[in-house]
Formats: sequence, structure tokens, C-alpha cells
Amino acid sequence: MFRRKNSILIVLLTVFAVDFTQGCHDLQNVFMTVKDRSGTWFNKTVSECIQRTVFDGRTAVEIHVKNQNIPNLGKDYVKNLVRLDILEFKNCAIETIARGALKNLPVIRIVGVTHNPKLKLITGGIFDIFETIHILRLHNNNIDTITDEALSNMTLQEVNFSYNNFSKFDPVWFAYSPYIKHLYFQNNRIQKIQKKAFDTMQELENINFADNKINDIGYGAFGKLRKLKTLNLRNNHLKKLNSNSFPKNFKIESLNLAGNFLLNIDRNVLSTLSLDEIILDYNCFICSCYSDLIKYFNEENVIVKKADHCNLNYLPYCIATGPKCIEPEMNTKEYETVTELIEKFKDVYKSLSPFARKCAQL
Repeated sequence: MFRRKNSILIVLLTVFAVDFTQGCHDLQNVFMTVKDRSGTWFNKTVSECIQRTVFDGRTAVEIHVKNQNIPNLGKDYVKNLVRLDILEFKNCAIETIARGALKNLPVIRIVGVTHNPKLKLITGGIFDIFETIHILRLHNNNIDTITDEALSNMTLQEVNFSYNNFSKFDPVWFAYSPYIKHLYFQNNRIQKIQKKAFDTMQELENINFADNKINDIGYGAFGKLRKLKTLNLRNNHLKKLNSNSFPKNFKIESLNLAGNFLLNIDRNVLSTLSLDEIILDYNCFICSCYSDLIKYFNEENVIVKKADHCNLNYLPYCIATGPKCIEPEMNTKEYETVTELIEKFKDVYKSLSPFARKCAQL
């Protein structure tokens, strides 16, 4: 009987040992930079789960893992770090993040998983289990899907999903995370901002949807945003702005509309906006409409700011020469193509650098 009990015990110990050695198998010779509780930085290489015991009695408050090979961030890969404040995985070839990959990080505040070109999906059970995360950086991946519950009931204040592969923005993702102040979705493939898109995020101060394919902004999209300071819609496909997208007396410090397909901005839209500055470069404005806009903004003491990356002081701003601001369907003869404009100003165009030529064609 004694031998049998010992045999069972040996078998159980063997099972646990095998399970332990197989855990966190994608963490092999992973190099990381760590800051301890005293503020001292040190380097560590691990081949097991990232947890308190691997740091030789030192209490980690920041962990930065960069340029490593971790295809799967599996369950319990980072756990039991009770003082950890910042966790970053950058350029680690991560393809999947499992539910429960992060466990027992009671004060975690900033999490970054960035620059992983094969990471496409964010599900629930990864970040939403932590009420303490205020800053979530998931930029420069290839994410195209977020499940509905993945970011719910969080105290997020800053979310960065720029440089991913989203074709849409779904307000459901943030329906129960009402404290977001900074929202970054630039450089994706988003085509539309839905109606009432930000109704559940009334603390928003900065929205950046630059460099997408947005051609429509839905009814009341910004209707409840009374704290918004900057709205960046640069380099999209907007042909017009709708007054019903904005609330009345919509006060905002900076509105960036550069690089769209705007021919004009309707006075009904302008009457809803209270701006400090606006950026209009690289649109398709009718010249007379553009002149009217500049006059209006001067009267309202709105700064018409230049876009940063191109200097167009010596190039035309508009595509038509008609004396009045007439909608294109009423007077298409007044329009000139980019090719025609380049031919007209060919002497100037030839004198430009390759970079400036690109700017001219915008």
C-alpha cells in the first residue's frame, strides 16, 4: 500500500513537472529591460513565465521587451507582478494574444503591444480584466478585428490603434469605457464615422482619424463632445461636411481638414463651429469659395494654419477660376485637372524638389 501511494505521488509530481516545463514555451531567451522599485534599471534574459520569481528578489515596476521573437503571448505569460506599472512588447513578432495572457497585475497602468505585423485580433479576457489600465497602445500592428467585449468596462484614458488595418470604427468597442480622453485611429482604412459614434465617450479631448478613407460623417457623430480640443481628419476622402455632424456652438481649438476632396465648406457648417484654428491645405477648393472661406475666418479671428509637411506659399491653392462660389455640378467648365495645373505652372513645378512636387500634386 505504501509503495502504491508513493507511485501515485511520483506520477503526480511528474505530471506537474512536465506541465511546468511546458508552460510559457514561446519565451525562450527573451531579453528585457526592467526598472525596479528603487528606480534602478537592469537587464534580464528569461526562458520561463515573466513573474516575480525571475527577477532575483527585485520588484519590477516597468518591463520593456523589444525586438524579440514571441509568436504567441500565451496564458499566464506575464503574472503575479504586484507593483508592475508599465508593460511593453515592441517588435516581438507576436501573432496571437491568449485570454489570460496577463494575470494578477493589480496596479498595471500602461500596456503597449506594438509593431507586430501579424497581430490581427484583440479579444476579451486580455485587457478588459484590468480596471487599472489607463493607457493602451496597440499601434503599428495589423489589427482588423476587436471583439465587442474586448475593451469594455475599463478606465481607459488613452487608446492608440493607429497604423493598423481597420476598415471600420465600431462605437460598441468603447461603449462601457467612458473615460477616454485621447483616441488615435490614424493610418487605417476606415471609410465612415458612424452617427453618434462618440456618444459614450464624452470626456474626449483629442480625436485623430487622419490618413484613412473616410468619406462620410454620420448624424450627430460629435454631438455630445463638449470637451474636445483637437479633431484631425487630415488625408481622408471627405467631399463635404454636414452641419448635423456637429452640435451647435461646437467649440474646438484645432480642426485639421487638410488633404481631403473639399470644394467648399457650407456656411451652415461654419455657423455651428467655434474654432481657434483650422488647416485646409491640399483640398480641391473652388478658388472663389476658398477666398470666401479665408475672409470668413479672418472676420471670426480663426487662424488658418499651414500644414506642417509641405510649403505651398508659391503654389495655387484651388482648382477653379470662376468669379463666384458655384457648386461643381452647376459650372464644371471652370475646373482644371491637376495635370492641367501642372502644365500651367510648369516652370515653377520643374524647379521643385521631388518631395515638393509630391506636395504640389496633393
